[in-house]
Amino acid sequence: MAESGMTSIPVIRCGTQSSEGSDDLVTVEAPLQIVLRYGPTEQRKVTQLAMTMRTPGNDALLAIGYLYTENIIHQREDILQTRHLSDHEILVELRDGIGIDLDLQMRNSYVNSSCGICGKSNLEEIKSIVPFLLGKGKPAFSKVDIMHWPTLLTGSQTIFQYTGGIHAAALTSGRKVIAIQEDIGRHNAVDKLIGYALRHYTLPLTDVAMLVSARASFEMVQKALMAGIPIIAAMGATTTLAIELAQENDMTLISFLKENRFNIYSHPERVSDI
Repeated sequence: MAESGMTSIPVIRCGTQSSEGSDDLVTVEAPLQIVLRYGPTEQRKVTQLAMTMRTPGNDALLAIGYLYTENIIHQREDILQTRHLSDHEILVELRDGIGIDLDLQMRNSYVNSSCGICGKSNLEEIKSIVPFLLGKGKPAFSKVDIMHWPTLLTGSQTIFQYTGGIHAAALTSGRKVIAIQEDIGRHNAVDKLIGYALRHYTLPLTDVAMLVSARASFEMVQKALMAGIPIIAAMGATTTLAIELAQENDMTLISFLKENRFNIYSHPERVSDI
């Protein structure tokens, strides 16, 4: 079942009165090396771009989303192909003509799946140029709709229902989830989601909100901005840098999202009835 993102592990279940052997479904965590092939047709180069610890499944979406949010590619047409070299290595081949300065663009060789900016040597390196300007006040959602989003998110997850140990990122049009991705790493889940959007939709994603099961960090906000998403709602906390980035770019940032309350940290005009 590893291909499904989970596997069965023997455990001992302990209670106050007894203990017994059983099996438990556990979320798979495994390394993925992203390999980049690029350059002029007659002088192609191959570089091991980054390694992340991820949940297997939708690896191509993860790689595509990562390259896009890192400002290495700018459209789906920049990619010629993606293919696995092994279970833990994926090749992304770019079209001829894409200029890449790996000294500026590439993270350190290891990308922690739960901490997106840990591998960066300088905070300024991750302030990529945001490609879209967000429309002021649009879209707008009601408090009732927003308070229903945690139910939408958890109800749309698959692996979480069995393991309880995986993050999710989803796009919602207000009353329904239109796309969702899961991964052991919260940043990986967002990269998979944006990779999916880059394949199937036209950016910017001006009419949707992004829901995340974790906290809304600086880089989570940055990734959403790269896709032109005007609202990010996190079930966890947020940070000062995330709030600052959202304020500067006209994004609505919601955190501590529950079924009966939430906090708005920037641009509340997109919540229609406060």
